[in-house]
Amino acid sequence: MITLFPLTLFLSVVLYAMVVGNVILFMFDIVPFWVCIAVLVSLAIFLMGVNKLSWTLYLRSLDRCDNDPDGFIQQQEKLAMKADKKYNLKTLINLNMIVGILMHERFDEVHKRLPGIGKSIMPNDHMSKFQYISILLSVEMKKKNFNSVDYYISEMRSILSQMNLNTPGYNANVKEKYNYIINGYMQRAEFFSRSPEMLSGKDRYIAENMVKYVDGMMSFSSGIKVFKNYYRLANMYDKAVAYTILGEKEKADELFNEVTASSYLYPFIDRARRYKEKGDVNVLMG
Repeated sequence: MITLFPLTLFLSVVLYAMVVGNVILFMFDIVPFWVCIAVLVSLAIFLMGVNKLSWTLYLRSLDRCDNDPDGFIQQQEKLAMKADKKYNLKTLINLNMIVGILMHERFDEVHKRLPGIGKSIMPNDHMSKFQYISILLSVEMKKKNFNSVDYYISEMRSILSQMNLNTPGYNANVKEKYNYIINGYMQRAEFFSRSPEMLSGKDRYIAENMVKYVDGMMSFSSGIKVFKNYYRLANMYDKAVAYTILGEKEKADELFNEVTASSYLYPFIDRARRYKEKGDVNVLMG
């Protein structure tokens, strides 16, 4: 990640140069051993700080998706090109770029990019495969195609079963999170595949479960670093829609007011504004 940004690349070059210089000074007995070790430890700490800074810059680049989707895409494409020889990093950047495009509901562009990214994922890269399948499922659900939900859910569960706790970046907490994500897709499919009339009538329990699911999802929000602004407001939106259908107008309005106060350009925010103007609950289910 360090090499993707001019600032962190420059800082890393300077630090490595200082490491080399420090070792040379020690070899020529200009500095004592303990000073050399102390300097090397200090430089290692600074290098870890530079690595953390590079991740901060990357996360900030993802936040650009909130207000400038075209600029976001261009920047992510440049970052992916810089990461060309680093498979894991390039895959991460490309998958997150697709997620950002999908959040703006640019389905044609998502369909155009998905095949190439899918072919580039290594067979043993289960975490990337899980994210890729979840993107495919999200596309279908956003387009109101719910017939393939069971298939994609089955694929995601299969991928999850192939992971083990020795997989880099995978642990018991991540497994719990992934299972919750799968259950969330099922909950959202049940909810958004039905009409408001059904959800306020015989399927009222589904709307009630949606509120519970969002409450649970919000418990993960403190750990969300990627697209945190989108997920925070999207969860509020889903909960507000459920409250609207359940007749909890005051609770729904409080959430909708916070969603519509945002300057972000996501389509669900526009749907919330149109609902507040027209009062047509069907607008919310788009």
